[in-house]
This record gives sequence, C-alpha cells and structure tokens, in this order.
Amino acid sequence: MSPNVTVIVPTFNRAKYLPECLDSLTGQTAKAARIIVVDDGSTDETPSILEGYGAEIDAVRKDNSGKSSALNLALPMVDSEYVWIFDDDDVAHPDALKHHLDGLEGKGRYGFSYSSYQRAGTNADGSIQPGPIRHADHYEGRALFVQLLEENLLPQPSILVRTGCYREMGPFDERLVRSQDYEMLLRLSRRYPAAVVEEVTYYYREHAGTRGSSSDSFGIKALDDKWVKYDRIIFQELYHDLALWEYLPQLTAERSLSGAERRHALIRRFSIMMRYCLWDLALSDLSELLESESGNSGLIAEEQEILRRIFENRAALMFRSGYDGRRLRTGFSKGDQTLAGGIRTEMSRTLYYEFHRDFNAGNYRKALLMLTRLIPLLGTRGVFGAMGSKF
Repeated sequence: MSPNVTVIVPTFNRAKYLPECLDSLTGQTAKAARIIVVDDGSTDETPSILEGYGAEIDAVRKDNSGKSSALNLALPMVDSEYVWIFDDDDVAHPDALKHHLDGLEGKGRYGFSYSSYQRAGTNADGSIQPGPIRHADHYEGRALFVQLLEENLLPQPSILVRTGCYREMGPFDERLVRSQDYEMLLRLSRRYPAAVVEEVTYYYREHAGTRGSSSDSFGIKALDDKWVKYDRIIFQELYHDLALWEYLPQLTAERSLSGAERRHALIRRFSIMMRYCLWDLALSDLSELLESESGNSGLIAEEQEILRRIFENRAALMFRSGYDGRRLRTGFSKGDQTLAGGIRTEMSRTLYYEFHRDFNAGNYRKALLMLTRLIPLLGTRGVFGAMGSKF
C-alpha cells in the first residue's frame, strides 16, 4: 500500500532540472499516494515534460504569480495525512519518504520531521554533482524554533509535515517571492515539536539558473540580496509579534522574566535583527540593554557565542562577493548614488572588526557602545549622512 503522503512540486521554467526531480519522486521505495505538480505559467518545455509522466503525476497549470500562490492552490487538493513540498530543481534520495515516515508514524506529538541533506553542484549536462552533507542536529522542545530564528537550517524539501498542521497555519505568504518556505517553517516550529531524521534525504542543488517569478526574476548573483529583502519583511513583523520570552528556548510558556533572562533575550533578539539588517530594531534593543541595570555586567559564555555567531554569519553573508574600497570612494566622489549598498558593506566590515576586537579583549560595554554609534550609519539615510566624515 502507498504511504499516505502527497508530494507537491511547484515549478516555473525549470525544464532543465525538472525530469531528474520528478524521476527521484516517482522512484521512491515508499511511493507517495499522489504527486501534484503545479506549473506556475512556465514558458519553456515544462508542459510537454509533465505530459510525458501521464498518470504518475497530477499536473495543474496556472498563470504565473509565484511559488506561494502555487502552493496555496495545491494544498486544498490534499486529502492525505502528510505533505511533502519538494523544489523543482532538487533530487530526492530513493529512501527519503521511508526515512521521514519512520520518524513520524505513530509519534503524534510531532507536527513534522526534518532531515539531513546533501548540497550538490550541477554538471554541464544538468545532472547532480554530490557535495558536502549538512547533518540534522537534534533539538528538544522549542530549541529548534529559536535556532531557526538565527538561521534557516532546513530548506523546504528537508521536512515532511502533517497535513493538519498546514491547515492550522493557513496559507503561504504571497507577498514573499523568496523565503516563503522559511516563513512557514518558522510558523510550524513555533507551534509544533519536530522529529529529527538523521539520514540524508535529498540533494540540495546549486545552479546558476534564474529564480523567482515573472514579476521578480533574478539570477544567482542577486540571491543573497533577495534573501535579505524578503527576510526583512518576515523579521520586522516577528519583532512585534513574538514575546520576549519566546527567544529563550528553555521556556515553554509566558511568564515574568528575571533580569538575567531579559538581558539574554534582548541580546538574542538584537543579534537576530542585526543578521537581517534591521538596524533600527537592533538599536532599540541595544539601547534598552545598555540602559538596564544589568548593562554593565559581563556577558556569560552563551551570550558571547550568540553575538559571535550572528556577527560572523552576518559578515559572511555581506562580504561573500567582496568589495573594492578604492572604487567605492572614487565612484562616490563622482556622485555615483548606486554605491550605497557597497558603502554599507564597507561600514559593516568596520563594525564587525571593531566589535570583534573589543569583544575578544573582554571590553563588552565598549563594544556595545561602539555599535550604538555605527548601527545608525548602516541605513540608507545614515550612509549618505556619514559620507563626509567617512570618505
């Protein structure tokens, strides 16, 4: 008997990768009861590829309006116990569904399972070139949610979700061209505990093809910028929606926080807002932290690790493509207003290294005070306002 799973594959102009994806899904050792492929208005050979699979899949076509809308069209069609949403450019391992079901079946307290996965490059003929494995760590209680606030550890194909949980969460956010899966994962992990699947279940393909929708299409060079753009929407709202206690993984319900707990939560939230370039919100938390009675206290080891991890992650994201300080200064002197992003990167580099120096020296208050001066410069207005003194 087929497992009670529906696979949903939203696709848009991925004819080059789609056959390998669908072959991996139809070839599962534990075959899904149904595979729904939503063609979001593709203009390439996708329709003819889908026809070739006949009764193996249910193909649905719609006008292009983004991945979220494709998922929102498909989810009401699901009548199975589980849903596996799979990306059209990735490739599943043959036992993927079996491993996920082993983690969830008979374990009703879990809302979803999450697995290890393997990064992969793309060969010249479009086939998968296996790369490093990202192993899934085990998180108890609310720890997964808090960890996910810092970083999206789980691409959507790495999770199998009970259909009822998706029903409870409501539709995917159609404002988000990117990170819609991350936003949904945050909702799920905030509400439900999850079972870890240690086995690798799929290849996460990396390639140079276009992403997004017809209204916001972009290549791999713009990928980080797009992630930041849409993640900012998510986290600006979460800042106001999440109670401060929810940033503490050891707490299971709302209660009054001690001074040390409040400081710890503020440090974590400040660091998260920094990661997503929400400078004003980060500054608000930092100001409260410095004004509090415990602001002069030394940071405990876990708080040091939170700050170090976020700043290193933020730096890695912003400096991945490199920069040329001389070109920035020359261009800016000629009135090149398009360099604001590059100057923000250069200032962020200064922020990181200055902070890191004081931080490692144990000058925690000095490091935090330095940030109150630098963070406002990282917004667009601040960048141009600081132009005279910096360059």
